[in-house]
Parts: sequence; structure tokens; C-alpha cells
Amino acid sequence: MHPPDRYRRRTFVVLSFPEHWGPDIVYLEGLTGNRLLEETGEVHSYSRLSTDS
Repeated sequence: MHPPDRYRRRTFVVLSFPEHWGPDIVYLEGLTGNRLLEETGEVHSYSRLSTDS
């Protein structure tokens, strides 16, 4: 049995800050918990994904 699509999709937000505050990060919501992604490559991938839609 598979979970409904709404539980398989992940919601994320790219948080952009002024350069002097720090680099951009991604806030990622998941079924079992939330994460903050800070690695430049991961943030870049999510940034591209959010601009493609």
C-alpha cells in the first residue's frame, strides 16, 4: 500500500538572505520531519527547481 501523493510530495522554500547575513538555505518539509539544507549544491538544485515551475 502506497501513501497518497500529498504525503509523497515535499514542500520546500528557498530562503534568501542579504550576503552579509549568510548564504541561502532551503527549508524542506517532510512526512516524518523537517530539514534545513545549507550545502551550496543542494540549495542551487532547489533554487533551479523553484524557478522552473
